Amino acid sequence: MSWSPKPSTDGIYHVKAFSDSNIGYWRHTVNNSVDKWPMIDDYNAVDADDYAWKITMTSTNRCTCTIEPVATSPMALGLSSQTELHNLNGYGIASIRAMNKGTPALEWEVIPGGSGKYSRISLISHPKANEGNVVLEICLDRDSNDERICFSKDEDSKRQRWIFRKLDGRVVRGNQRASPEQNRSQGDKSFENMFFTLTPRIAKNEKYDIIIIGTGIGGGVVAGDLFDSNSRMGEHAKSVLVIERGGLTFHSHCLNASRPAGFGEDRGQQNDTFFAKFKDNYTFPSSGTNSDWKGGPMYNLGGRSAAWGLFAPRIHDETLKNHMQPIRDPLLSKWYREAENLMSLYLPTTNAYQANVMERLNMTSEPKLACQWQWGRIASEFRDDGNFDFARGAYSTIDKLLEIAMSKKQNDSGEYEEHPNWKILLHSEVRSIKWDACSGDGTTALGVRVRDVKGNGDEITIGLKKGGKIVLGAGSVHSPAILMRSDKEQFLKDNGGLHLTDHDIFAKAYTFQYTDEIRRETIGAMKLQTYVNLPSQDVALCNISIDASSFLPREFLPNEFFRNEQFPRLIFAFIKPCRLNPNNTIELDDKKEPVVTIKREIPFKNDNKDVIELRELTKTAKEEIRKALKIEYIKDKGEDSEEFFKPLELGGVAHELGTIPFSQNLTSEDKCLKEDLSLRGHEGLYVCDLSIFPMSPEVNPTLTLAALALRLSREVLLPRKLVRSAGVPEDTVWIMNQTGEKIKVFISNNANVKSTDDDKKATILGPGVDAARMRKRGCTESVAVYRLKYNSDKEFLDNPTFWKAKAGELTIICDK
Repeated sequence: MSWSPKPSTDGIYHVKAFSDSNIGYWRHTVNNSVDKWPMIDDYNAVDADDYAWKITMTSTNRCTCTIEPVATSPMALGLSSQTELHNLNGYGIASIRAMNKGTPALEWEVIPGGSGKYSRISLISHPKANEGNVVLEICLDRDSNDERICFSKDEDSKRQRWIFRKLDGRVVRGNQRASPEQNRSQGDKSFENMFFTLTPRIAKNEKYDIIIIGTGIGGGVVAGDLFDSNSRMGEHAKSVLVIERGGLTFHSHCLNASRPAGFGEDRGQQNDTFFAKFKDNYTFPSSGTNSDWKGGPMYNLGGRSAAWGLFAPRIHDETLKNHMQPIRDPLLSKWYREAENLMSLYLPTTNAYQANVMERLNMTSEPKLACQWQWGRIASEFRDDGNFDFARGAYSTIDKLLEIAMSKKQNDSGEYEEHPNWKILLHSEVRSIKWDACSGDGTTALGVRVRDVKGNGDEITIGLKKGGKIVLGAGSVHSPAILMRSDKEQFLKDNGGLHLTDHDIFAKAYTFQYTDEIRRETIGAMKLQTYVNLPSQDVALCNISIDASSFLPREFLPNEFFRNEQFPRLIFAFIKPCRLNPNNTIELDDKKEPVVTIKREIPFKNDNKDVIELRELTKTAKEEIRKALKIEYIKDKGEDSEEFFKPLELGGVAHELGTIPFSQNLTSEDKCLKEDLSLRGHEGLYVCDLSIFPMSPEVNPTLTLAALALRLSREVLLPRKLVRSAGVPEDTVWIMNQTGEKIKVFISNNANVKSTDDDKKATILGPGVDAARMRKRGCTESVAVYRLKYNSDKEFLDNPTFWKAKAGELTIICDK
């Protein structure tokens, strides 16, 4: 059996120092028939039990194990309790200790080295583990000059490097019983155990260009996009570490998988059931509850993108102009479109009945409201015969992140190796940011402090490379909590932060039936939207669901008159914008955990002038829909009631935001973030989650956040149009390969400049590699691009595709 850098399965092993010579084997020895030690020795007895060690994996995910000598039972490798030896080098010496009844063997973590050829071996429960990894090292005994195995601080020195060789056919002696934890881990096979094996202790052994905290719509979009950018950039690729507090709970958006029985037959908001079951809770002051709150975080890969409602409208132009000036032009000119492409925004084919409904609604709406009814914008796919009914292909960040994890290469042992420039940690909670100075004076981010949720709770520091960047995407409560634990609480308070806010959402529902039931299937489900100008000069969003799922929670609008869910419903739902509530805040308790205060600044009232206007709109639209579809309403009740609209609890559809906002206008510097989402007055820290919004808009903010995440990824963190700082000379055609694979290119010479050897032959470009040719100023050349043949990394197709390349500009060759 060959040597390997770490054990992969339970078994009997030789353990040896990483060396070309046949020395440095672990050997079990006995002094005075009492003391038992692991020593370093030449290997001179092939079958001797003294050189054999039973290794039992306690977690393949973290590569942790117990180590027991085969020669003696029941004993296990541990830390000597003898005072004079314990103080050796200040960290102690390894010994072979008896396992007391009911006490499992100590747990070790095998930490692969950077080269992948060896590992260090760390005692997880070492008394000085809080100083960092404490690993096994070869040391010289002061009395006998024997080489023992002692403990020392992890410095990846030559004396701390070990390799393993499994002994085929060896049988484990004794009748020791594995602990329950070991029994549970043995034989476990799951996507998480197979593809997400990185641990904080291993991740900290290198530094990163970019660290992303959180995998929801903000951090998850950035993480997936950076992986794609890296594949295009070749030697310009950045090393990325993604950190997620939760595990792999969902493999995709919850609506892409199985659903509870009966959900396929109704048209309720099915994702809300998953949100309610899997969300966690925030902590509130004093009583610990908030009767007007129904939200909470989700700790899992993808965050709340695993169960969001898929409704993806844009923020209205007027709201952007009045309250979000710094991002208005970038969103409207490019990034909204990019985000809609990412989410595969769905718009159905319109039949004659549906067109008639929209026309009637538009013609009968009050001109002052400026209604323009159109299809709702949904980030999902539906069958043509089931519009807005049973979602398929619903967007979540999980799909991309799991795809990346599953694309790892396997080594000769069949184990998956981490991507060289993109890694992800699950079950790892970032507690704080490491700055270049303490006590709130630090302004440059140097790394993050991480707690392994599945480990012993110790905090581990993971560092940034010089000039590295951190993207904080832990959500509107936990992102500010991380900054508060990083001595930035006063900064947040001084710059308009911590005011967690959610907008008013309110609705009215009607149950109806078709006069001719056959028409129901012909007409199908409809989900419509329009912006509405309000008397207060604000813009609201109105959504109408006709025989379709609403984005509202299922129990929010139960069938008021019948438990029989076969009756279709008409639901009007409105969202009003609001400013950040200055009375809402976040504090830290004694354990440094966030305590949330969130309330409505103005209580919802049906007699509000804006709400009265929307009630009249509802009544008019309801009547026009009745006539256009030939339906009958069942027991119109409460039409003139003072409680006409019912408000949704805050957080009910996970829109709470605004705790680390950017400024509302281009000239102001009164908020936490700059236009590029960097923390004002600081270097290397960016925020990308719902906390960035300076007000609560009239729409679901998910699409806007995804658009800003793409902009952050491609313009700030890793610009895809990477080129030398001097720019492109006016007389030069410059092309860059961002296809992610090798290409062969030939650049024409229509300008008839003096030819060089490069002009006479095609050039092969790897990912991220560029090429420049002298041409005439302002002249446009053609670029013949040859792609690789199928299943080949050397041979190219005979027929090229052609690209235009203008002198003085950078031309990106990529997959269109």
